[in-house]
Amino acid sequence: MYNVLFLTDRGARHQEAALRAAPAELKVTILRTPSFAEMLPELARADFIISERNQPVTAEMIAAAPNLKLIVRLGSLDYDIDRAAAAARNIQVVVQPVLGTLYCAEHALMMILACLKRLGRSLHAALHTAAPFSPQRGDEDTFSFNWLNFEDIGTLFGKTVSIVGMGEIGVELARLLRPFRLKAVLYNKRKPYPNHVEAELGAQFATLEECLRHADVLVSLLPYAPTTDYALGGGL
Repeated sequence: MYNVLFLTDRGARHQEAALRAAPAELKVTILRTPSFAEMLPELARADFIISERNQPVTAEMIAAAPNLKLIVRLGSLDYDIDRAAAAARNIQVVVQPVLGTLYCAEHALMMILACLKRLGRSLHAALHTAAPFSPQRGDEDTFSFNWLNFEDIGTLFGKTVSIVGMGEIGVELARLLRPFRLKAVLYNKRKPYPNHVEAELGAQFATLEECLRHADVLVSLLPYAPTTDYALGGGL
């Protein structure tokens, strides 16, 4: 039996799902955003630490875990895990991106492109037989990327995308946006990421007001709370 300390900021439903999925040979203790004092008894027993999203693993925590063999980050950022302290103890650190997060980021990119390219209108025209023109065979001199003659098709090139609520989904979206050669990716969250993380993502922290003012495309990834309920179109 291995003792696993699972650190998360998520609620009861997600915690119960994690416990149901755990193999029988693991004894899992879940703590929600605990203080160091609250972690101490579990750190003393822990063989593995699973850190979800924004739960740091510090040198102090590692020193308090004499049996620790493995640290797993559920997410794609590990800047708040003390890798040097782990390496000094030969403790392996594994970063495991969350598949659902990747799905959401890809879906957000799909929606951005669909809006800019007027995909709904284009599909409607393509799926209906009636068209205001006759088909024309293409060759090297006869082609059209805008055969419906839309005058409002856009591109991501040179645009500013603002991400409000820059958690794991926003991080993955910023990574997906890099090849599009944007003017800027702005983001807002309670606490900015370190400079080296911003450089990796090609993203820049901005105030909420700056994000709204400069955005050509606004992506809201705000978690639900009474303060964010109906915020878009209301308070924002």
